[in-house]
Amino acid sequence: MRADQLVAQLLATHQTAPEQPAPGQPTHPVPSDADRYRGIRPTVVVTVPALTLLGRSDEVATLEGYGPIDSETARILAGGATSFIRLLTHPETGVALSIGRRRYAVPHDLRTWLRVRDGTCRFIGCGRSAAHCDIDHTREWQHGGTTDHENLAHLCRRHHRLKGETAWSVTQLGGGALRWTSPGGRSYDSAPETRFAAVERARPGDQA
Repeated sequence: MRADQLVAQLLATHQTAPEQPAPGQPTHPVPSDADRYRGIRPTVVVTVPALTLLGRSDEVATLEGYGPIDSETARILAGGATSFIRLLTHPETGVALSIGRRRYAVPHDLRTWLRVRDGTCRFIGCGRSAAHCDIDHTREWQHGGTTDHENLAHLCRRHHRLKGETAWSVTQLGGGALRWTSPGGRSYDSAPETRFAAVERARPGDQA
């Protein structure tokens, strides 16, 4: 009962059975799903097909940290969102994917993009969520490494220390893929959870 009360408070719901109205009194409507979830104010990382949000498709959506969800649940959560982070298969040019050597700290939009790309700690076989991991410079900052999506990856605290304190080493292969080399010389590849199309880069002379 205490667990039910906690859920009701968190969701701002009142899910008690409706009282039977007296004769001649109006009936109380059954709360909708939107009312039932009105206490949730999510920030949605949009991996939902646009047509699914519009109700014109039942293509499966993905909830970060959970997995596939049905289209109706995706629409309910999206309907209650106060903001959206748009993550497309080809990242928008407005998202900072590299700040080079200007600073060590990783900006918020790049952190979000990396979290969705990696999904989990990128050490072989580790399933710890990227949301609870450090962002590591594959080539260390003090050795010329850049704050760039091609030089950053999520590592849990244990494997972050393993990389720095043992003979394990890692290199970036491009597109978020990593190659780990053990102290014994064996190599193991780690693929990102989400693969993005080649990142568009502005070059001198490009037209706006």
